[in-house]
Amino acid sequence: MKYLWPVLLLGIAVGLYEYSINSPRRTGGLSAIAVILGVVSITLCVFSLMGTGVIYLIGIVFIAAGIWLITGRGRTRGWKRWYRS
Repeated sequence: MKYLWPVLLLGIAVGLYEYSINSPRRTGGLSAIAVILGVVSITLCVFSLMGTGVIYLIGIVFIAAGIWLITGRGRTRGWKRWYRS
């Protein structure tokens, strides 16, 4: 719970959003508050997990995705489609 306490806020945000959808009185403000609380919760969860070493895993994933993009996934198909000489 030391690092995952923002998940509790996410649970509240999901509950508020479900309530705003299923409520007989449609309140737009309640769903907006739920979305804002959800975004804040996810942001806080990312920041709290950065200290646990998860940031290294995220970095490895981004580096692998960059290498995959650079090595030319479908490079010939893209050049033929856009380059006409």
